[in-house]
Amino acid sequence: MPFFFRELRVLTAGTLAVVAALAAVELTAETRGSARQVVNESGTVGVGSVWNASPVDVAQLMVEDAAARETPGTAHRLAVPFALALGPANAGRWESRADGTSTWHMELRSSGALWLSLGFGTFRPASGAELWIRGLVDGTEVGPFNASSAASNGTLWIPPIAGDAVSLRLEWPANVDRELADLVVGQLTHGYRPWGEIGRPQSPTTDSLLGSQSEFCNVDVNCPLGNDWQQAKLGVVELMIGGGVAACTGSLINNTNLDCHPYILTAWHCYYPPPPGPQIDPTTTMVLLNYEVQGCASGATSSGQTLSN
Repeated sequence: MPFFFRELRVLTAGTLAVVAALAAVELTAETRGSARQVVNESGTVGVGSVWNASPVDVAQLMVEDAAARETPGTAHRLAVPFALALGPANAGRWESRADGTSTWHMELRSSGALWLSLGFGTFRPASGAELWIRGLVDGTEVGPFNASSAASNGTLWIPPIAGDAVSLRLEWPANVDRELADLVVGQLTHGYRPWGEIGRPQSPTTDSLLGSQSEFCNVDVNCPLGNDWQQAKLGVVELMIGGGVAACTGSLINNTNLDCHPYILTAWHCYYPPPPGPQIDPTTTMVLLNYEVQGCASGATSSGQTLSN
């Protein structure tokens, strides 16, 4: 079952970070590397309601990633972020209806992206308002997101949606001032490496290029050598941090109160990269559970479940 993050914080000790915590609040839809460089706000808002990102040089990013692997304590990178400040107050278009309700529309595009993720720096819609986000490549739609969906700090992170274009649709109730539509897209993330099955190609050659193959020393948990680890494997997760500017693995751990309040143990460098990388806000963390190949060294991979704040 998918979950929201009720609260997320990082506790540091030595070279480890503890990230808490998964609370049992069900999502409304299941489809739901330290950054060495942040792509500043760089794009154009066309006539009406479309924002287009500036081109992303994936070949150059691959070169940077290869160099970064030589630096100890550097997390893997899946994506590059665009810093934005777009919302109903300054972008998109409104559509009014006779019954007094209205809809705000906006499209965000980043050509060539395997997937897109959105981070709302502010997400405080009025009561009764609902946001839906639709992938324009495969038609996947997630939502509704409402006032109760935001984290305690008023932010909201949307897990990756396949493709290089998404549409935002904010359904607004009648007799409510549109000025109360207090939501701002603060970041659009252009994914150039797969996240789970999203953006994963079928070609083994291409797959290897994207760096998704296991290392030679890894043991396939679904092969005979992994027979004793079938319970433990359920606690292994993949973390997307900052919308994909860092990707790490982690382990679910219990606590001494035995109160079903889980924690995730992961590495310090996932949130505190080597200089000059900035500290990454832990509330941007998304978690992928139950992602594995179904057979020993072969078979289809499960899609897993992505958890967000």
